Amino acid sequence: MWVTPIEGKDQTSLSELASEISDQVEIRLEHEAHYDWIAFVPLRDSDAGALTKYFGKVAGEDEYKYRGIKCRQRSTPSYIDDAQKALIRAVDEYHDPEAVCEELRSWVDRLKRGAVDPSELVIMNRVSKHREDYSQSTRSVAALERAADLGLTRAPGQSVSYVVVDDAKHSRERVMLASEELSE
Repeated sequence: MWVTPIEGKDQTSLSELASEISDQVEIRLEHEAHYDWIAFVPLRDSDAGALTKYFGKVAGEDEYKYRGIKCRQRSTPSYIDDAQKALIRAVDEYHDPEAVCEELRSWVDRLKRGAVDPSELVIMNRVSKHREDYSQSTRSVAALERAADLGLTRAPGQSVSYVVVDDAKHSRERVMLASEELSE
């Protein structure tokens, strides 16, 4: 549950409000955090914000909360993790869309110029099935196929690490394994 104070109205303390609501719905609520600002990430098929995907600055601290976004996922490459966090800091620092877009352009430009160490682009995913049991041609499947070509097998529960080299392709050439020479 998200609570936004209304300017000019008497405010009930958050702990008191949580207690009142808990009593009424018979579910114990707790106050998790207070934010200076917060942004909800839109759902894939809508402009509505997903209440479980957000980022924001914790009130009175130099700390950000990240929930449900790429920088929270284990599979996210370090470059993307760093870029996303830098963009969030830019939102906080500038409060200006153009300044945030300029920060994004600098991250994309480094990538396009090849100025990023390929090891910072490694994606690591845990596979849930055997290669032949997948029906979609995902990046992870391409990596599993590439691994099989090299005599490396991955069983369900194991991880496969790769870098996307040409996402326009839908075959095993769209990725390179992290264990291969990553110089492209």
